[in-house]
Amino acid sequence: MNHKDSTFVIIQLILFASYLIEIESLRFTSPKYIQSISILFILFASIILFIALIQLNINISIFPSTKKNAKLITNGVFKYSRHPIYSALFLLTFFGGIYFQSVFKIGV
Repeated sequence: MNHKDSTFVIIQLILFASYLIEIESLRFTSPKYIQSISILFILFASIILFIALIQLNINISIFPSTKKNAKLITNGVFKYSRHPIYSALFLLTFFGGIYFQSVFKIGV
């Protein structure tokens, strides 16, 4: 683990923790169908995340640098995205912000 790895992990933890904060003045209202659509995207992102975690198997790490002797995965969800876990987390947090009707969560 190098300094860059630990810095990225700390930044990610701060972002995840800040996502849990709710600022009432930054809430909005949206039609129910928008919340329903956001649930579909949340489910889609959850499936992508689950599949990517299974595909990584023992190669998974919280640090951005690759593990020694790690094998590059180019099939499954990795065929369509180089970073499907980050893509899924982005979709989860973005559409979670829409579902919870929070501009702050969308911004995070």
